[in-house]
Amino acid sequence: MNGRVERNAAQGAVGGPGPARTARARGREAEQIAAGYLRLSGYAVLAENVRAGAGEIDLIARRGACLALVEVRWRGTPGQGRPEETVCRRKWQNWRRAAELWLERADLPAPVHLRFDLIAIERDRLGLRLRHLPGWSPPGTQGWRAAR
Repeated sequence: MNGRVERNAAQGAVGGPGPARTARARGREAEQIAAGYLRLSGYAVLAENVRAGAGEIDLIARRGACLALVEVRWRGTPGQGRPEETVCRRKWQNWRRAAELWLERADLPAPVHLRFDLIAIERDRLGLRLRHLPGWSPPGTQGWRAAR
Protein backbone atom coordinates (compact mmCIF):
# COMPACT_ATOMS: atom_id res chain seq x y z
CA MET A 1 0.00 0.00 0.00
CA ASN A 2 1.42 3.39 -0.95
CA GLY A 3 -0.12 5.40 1.89
CA ARG A 4 -3.12 6.46 -0.16
CA VAL A 5 -6.47 5.39 1.21
CA GLU A 6 -9.63 4.96 -0.82
CA ARG A 7 -12.99 4.17 0.71
CA ASN A 8 -16.66 4.41 -0.10
CA ALA A 9 -18.29 6.82 2.35
CA ALA A 10 -21.87 5.89 3.16
CA GLN A 11 -24.42 8.59 2.40
CA GLY A 12 -26.71 7.63 5.27
CA ALA A 13 -25.53 9.42 8.41
CA VAL A 14 -24.44 12.73 6.96
CA GLY A 15 -26.32 12.57 3.68
CA GLY A 16 -23.44 13.65 1.52
CA PRO A 17 -23.19 16.93 -0.30
CA GLY A 18 -26.22 17.05 -2.59
CA PRO A 19 -26.85 19.03 -5.77
CA ALA A 20 -29.57 21.23 -4.21
CA ARG A 21 -27.19 22.67 -1.60
CA THR A 22 -25.05 25.76 -2.12
CA ALA A 23 -21.37 25.31 -2.91
CA ARG A 24 -20.45 26.63 0.55
CA ALA A 25 -22.84 24.22 2.28
CA ARG A 26 -21.53 21.29 0.20
CA GLY A 27 -17.97 22.28 1.09
CA ARG A 28 -18.77 22.44 4.82
CA GLU A 29 -20.49 19.07 4.66
CA ALA A 30 -17.54 17.54 2.77
CA GLU A 31 -15.23 18.91 5.50
CA GLN A 32 -17.42 17.29 8.16
CA ILE A 33 -17.21 13.96 6.32
CA ALA A 34 -13.42 14.32 6.07
CA ALA A 35 -13.09 15.23 9.77
CA GLY A 36 -15.13 12.16 10.70
CA TYR A 37 -12.95 9.98 8.49
CA LEU A 38 -9.79 11.37 10.12
CA ARG A 39 -11.15 10.72 13.61
CA LEU A 40 -12.04 7.14 12.66
CA SER A 41 -8.49 6.77 11.29
CA GLY A 42 -6.94 7.71 14.63
CA TYR A 43 -6.30 11.42 14.09
CA ALA A 44 -7.24 14.12 16.57
CA VAL A 45 -8.81 17.02 14.67
CA LEU A 46 -7.27 20.10 16.30
CA ALA A 47 -8.88 22.85 14.22
CA GLU A 48 -11.28 23.44 11.35
CA ASN A 49 -11.47 26.29 8.82
CA VAL A 50 -8.37 28.13 9.99
CA ARG A 51 -7.97 31.45 8.16
CA ALA A 52 -4.50 32.93 7.92
CA GLY A 53 -3.62 35.63 5.43
CA ALA A 54 -5.27 35.02 2.06
CA GLY A 55 -5.60 31.29 2.66
CA GLU A 56 -7.53 28.80 4.70
CA ILE A 57 -6.63 25.42 6.10
CA ASP A 58 -9.73 23.21 6.07
CA LEU A 59 -8.59 20.80 8.80
CA ILE A 60 -5.58 20.48 11.06
CA ALA A 61 -5.20 16.97 12.44
CA ARG A 62 -2.60 15.14 14.46
CA ARG A 63 -1.75 11.49 14.82
CA GLY A 64 1.33 10.80 16.90
CA ALA A 65 4.16 13.13 15.86
CA CYS A 66 2.53 13.86 12.46
CA LEU A 67 0.62 17.10 12.02
CA ALA A 68 -1.49 17.03 8.85
CA LEU A 69 -2.68 20.27 7.26
CA VAL A 70 -5.64 19.06 5.23
CA GLU A 71 -7.36 20.47 2.17
CA VAL A 72 -10.77 18.93 1.41
CA ARG A 73 -11.97 18.94 -2.21
CA TRP A 74 -15.39 17.79 -3.42
CA ARG A 75 -16.74 16.87 -6.84
CA GLY A 76 -20.36 15.85 -7.28
CA THR A 77 -20.40 15.10 -11.00
CA PRO A 78 -17.98 12.61 -12.60
CA GLY A 79 -17.54 14.85 -15.66
CA GLN A 80 -16.11 17.65 -13.52
CA GLY A 81 -12.73 15.94 -13.17
CA ARG A 82 -10.99 14.70 -10.06
CA PRO A 83 -11.18 16.85 -6.93
CA GLU A 84 -7.41 17.21 -6.63
CA GLU A 85 -7.28 18.72 -10.13
CA THR A 86 -9.12 21.77 -8.78
CA VAL A 87 -6.14 22.97 -6.73
CA CYS A 88 -4.42 25.58 -8.88
CA ARG A 89 -0.98 27.08 -8.24
CA ARG A 90 -2.50 30.14 -6.51
CA LYS A 91 -4.61 27.97 -4.18
CA TRP A 92 -1.52 25.90 -3.37
CA GLN A 93 0.55 29.01 -2.64
CA ASN A 94 -2.21 30.47 -0.42
CA TRP A 95 -2.54 27.14 1.39
CA ARG A 96 1.20 26.97 2.04
CA ARG A 97 1.33 30.58 3.20
CA ALA A 98 -1.65 30.06 5.51
CA ALA A 99 0.16 27.04 6.99
CA GLU A 100 3.32 29.09 7.56
CA LEU A 101 1.35 31.87 9.27
CA TRP A 102 -0.57 29.41 11.45
CA LEU A 103 2.62 27.58 12.44
CA GLU A 104 4.25 30.87 13.49
CA ARG A 105 1.40 31.39 15.99
CA ALA A 106 0.87 27.76 17.05
CA ASP A 107 2.35 26.49 20.28
CA LEU A 108 3.36 23.03 19.11
CA PRO A 109 5.40 20.59 21.13
CA ALA A 110 8.56 19.73 19.19
CA PRO A 111 9.40 17.77 17.18
CA VAL A 112 6.44 17.61 14.85
CA HIS A 113 6.44 16.17 11.34
CA LEU A 114 4.41 18.53 9.14
CA ARG A 115 2.58 17.24 6.11
CA PHE A 116 0.06 18.54 3.59
CA ASP A 117 -2.74 16.07 2.93
CA LEU A 118 -5.63 16.25 0.52
CA ILE A 119 -8.92 14.48 1.06
CA ALA A 120 -10.85 14.08 -2.19
CA ILE A 121 -14.56 13.28 -2.01
CA GLU A 122 -16.43 12.30 -5.15
CA ARG A 123 -19.96 11.19 -5.84
CA ASP A 124 -20.26 8.07 -7.98
CA ARG A 125 -23.02 5.57 -8.71
CA LEU A 126 -22.41 3.84 -5.36
CA GLY A 127 -22.57 7.00 -3.24
CA LEU A 128 -19.59 8.96 -2.02
CA ARG A 129 -15.97 7.91 -2.46
CA LEU A 130 -13.31 9.36 -0.17
CA ARG A 131 -9.60 9.27 -1.00
CA HIS A 132 -6.97 10.39 1.51
CA LEU A 133 -3.77 11.53 -0.19
CA PRO A 134 -1.08 12.01 2.50
CA GLY A 135 1.85 14.26 1.60
CA TRP A 136 0.04 15.59 -1.47
CA SER A 137 1.17 18.46 -3.69
CA PRO A 138 -0.06 19.54 -7.12
CA PRO A 139 1.84 18.30 -10.16
CA GLY A 140 4.71 20.62 -11.04
CA THR A 141 5.09 21.99 -7.51
CA GLN A 142 7.31 20.99 -4.67
CA GLY A 143 5.68 19.29 -1.74
CA TRP A 144 6.33 20.56 1.71
CA ARG A 145 7.34 18.24 4.49
CA ALA A 146 9.30 19.70 7.33
CA ALA A 147 10.26 18.94 10.90
CA ARG A 148 9.43 21.70 13.34
